[in-house]
Order: sequence, then structure tokens, then C-alpha cells
Amino acid sequence: KIGNEYQITFVEAERIAKGYHKYRCFDQSYAERFDNMMKRDFANNIQSAVVLWSSPERYRNPGCLGFPWVGGMLKEGCVPREDAMDDFEDYINFLANRYSGSDVNKGKIYHFIIWNEAASGGWFDNSPIIPRTIDLSSTDISTWIDKYADMMRRAHSAIRRHTTGVLMYASIDAIWRDDTTLNDGIPHIGSKRLLEGLWTRLGTSIDWGVAAHPYGDPSADTGPNWQNFARLNELVNSQEMHLRNLGVSDPLSKPQSRIYASEQGWPDVG
Repeated sequence: KIGNEYQITFVEAERIAKGYHKYRCFDQSYAERFDNMMKRDFANNIQSAVVLWSSPERYRNPGCLGFPWVGGMLKEGCVPREDAMDDFEDYINFLANRYSGSDVNKGKIYHFIIWNEAASGGWFDNSPIIPRTIDLSSTDISTWIDKYADMMRRAHSAIRRHTTGVLMYASIDAIWRDDTTLNDGIPHIGSKRLLEGLWTRLGTSIDWGVAAHPYGDPSADTGPNWQNFARLNELVNSQEMHLRNLGVSDPLSKPQSRIYASEQGWPDVG
């Protein structure tokens, strides 16, 4: 213990057994704020969900551009650098361990959403690795999806190491197919293309669902480029199709069929 910081692991065997890449310390008072919220939910049979988004500045690429938001430049969407991915995994390892439900005074996280709206180059910002242009090459798009798939794999490993009865989700926004007219020059690869890439890279090798953000009037058909509640069947059918193509006769039994409307808004689109 140094001041209000506590070390998590103390010997090499313990570090390895708990799955940490490095020795870690945490701020006890900061953690206890979340302990109190999680344990109240747990005591009342409420399932807590977390969105694992917003990178600390020290883990970002210094050239990450961010994007204009509420009068400033938002850079919290800058993804962790490659040399910071062990730190990303260790953080999720800490959360999965601390909030596994084994301690009623700390509660449990049941739903882990990985990053935010990962088909958007603003909310999932891998610049300057991915150029700030709407005319991305196929290599750029592949690199984009590779990065997110790596985050999903690492998160899954950390979560499964410490807890059960939970689900991890890929995060998508309402833009189903890429439509540059909606993005003010910020690249967007389309949520459908992102998920197609995850199926290629992850398939059913890990457990994952989809956290969708259906915006717009839920009674209106907004067309094939946009996912509101009226068009969520396209997402559901796409996930089911991939499972059936892999020989799964009961797609609803698989976590990839799980759709979580984790952010939503209406009646306005956007």
C-alpha cells in the first residue's frame, strides 16, 4: 500500500495465476465508488452493464486526431496503442475479477460492451494508423477490423478468466451500411461490414453478442442504411444467417444471437 493505492498482486506466481501482464496498483477510494454502485444493483437483482470505452491519454497514439464534439476535440475514442494492449487487457482483468459476484460487497458485472460504436472513426478512432478520409482502402478497413477483433479477443480472455454467467458485446451504431453523407468527413465502415469482419475473424471461437444503438422513430422504416427499432430484424437475421452457415441448427442458443439495445433515441434521426 502506498498512500491510497493498493497493489493487486505481490509475487510472480500470483500475477501469472490471475492473468495480469504486469504488476498493478489501484486507487482504493476510486474503486470503492464503483463497489457501492455494483453491490446495490447486485442486492436488488439488477444486472450491471459496463461500456469499456475512453482511453487514458498516456495509452493513446500521440497523433490520434479526435473529432469535434460539444465545442472541443473529443479524443477519448482514441484506441489503445499496440504497446498498450496488455494494459487494456489487464484493466478488464481487474474488473472481471473484482466484480465477479463472489463478493456481495462488490457485486457483479453481467454485461461487458467493448468500446463504443466501433464502425465509426470518431468513436473508434485509430488515427493516424487509419487515415482521416472517407475513401479508405481495403487494407485500411482490414486493419480497422483487426484492431477491434484483437480488443474483443483480449477482453474475452480476461472476462472468462474470472467470471461466469456474463456476456461480452460488440458495439455498433445506427448506420448499418457505410454512408459518408452522415459523417462530416469522419470515416465510417458501416456496422454491417464491421460485423461481417468479426464473423470472419472471431466466428464462434469466443462468446459475443451485439450492442446496437437504434436511433430514429421506431414506427418508421428509415431505409436499408439505418438501424432503428423498425429495422432491427435485419441485424437479427444477419446474425442468425451466419450461425446457420456454420451448421448451428438452433441459433437462439448461441450468444451471437443476443442483441442488446444499449443506447437509443427518437423521434429524431441522428
